[in-house]
Amino acid sequence: MTSKTIEREICKMEQNLREARQKLRALTKGVTCNKCDKEFRVGVEKPDARIRCPGCGSNESLSIR
Repeated sequence: MTSKTIEREICKMEQNLREARQKLRALTKGVTCNKCDKEFRVGVEKPDARIRCPGCGSNESLSIR
């Protein structure tokens, strides 16, 4: 493996870790959609799925409570 390949792998792992931390916080605290102001909890049945607002379907403007 070259150092460039290792750097890419590390970046990908760091990104995955950030996403996992966000999902864990969302599971424990809940989420608020900034578009439609709907508050909801994230289900655990699909842990790999992207978090989406059940009201408007957005996955971009979400805040963890």
